[in-house]
Amino acid sequence: MTPLEWLPISALVIGEHMEQWARNLEVNRGSNHGIMVGYPVVSGACIVGEVIAVTPWTCTISHISNEGIKIPCVLASSENLRGLVVGVGRKVKGEYIRINYLDRRGNIEIEKKVFSSSISDKYPGGFLLGTIHKKAKKDSEMYYTVEMEPAIPFYLISDVIILKPVDSK
Repeated sequence: MTPLEWLPISALVIGEHMEQWARNLEVNRGSNHGIMVGYPVVSGACIVGEVIAVTPWTCTISHISNEGIKIPCVLASSENLRGLVVGVGRKVKGEYIRINYLDRRGNIEIEKKVFSSSISDKYPGGFLLGTIHKKAKKDSEMYYTVEMEPAIPFYLISDVIILKPVDSK
């Protein structure tokens, strides 16, 4: 989808739900505002998560570091390496996300920016997801396993834009 295929709906964070393995936000928009489960959520030019629960006046947003979140991505480099951002749940030493399926022949540098890929209908392309924090490759594997730090830490999110696909009712 192109950026013109999304209707932005602004929302303010009214609560946080921090569990042992998940970080969720409660915002002041719900089904009465046209919000549905599965809509992507951004803040500025960064994807921060997706809607996982909706009430008439509020909704719950799962942060991209949470388990179950999967976003196609592309690394900012001349090679345009593609992969899949996978939330793995909260880690003790920070808020990191795994990137799977990066071609091991590619040049992956620490601190490289990671963006959402336009190959998905669920998430818009070109939004910043984070930066490469750590990489690992075993000789027997075809792909790199990479850790990424989210573009916006969970504790800094105060307002968001929920992206509603224009063709949805």
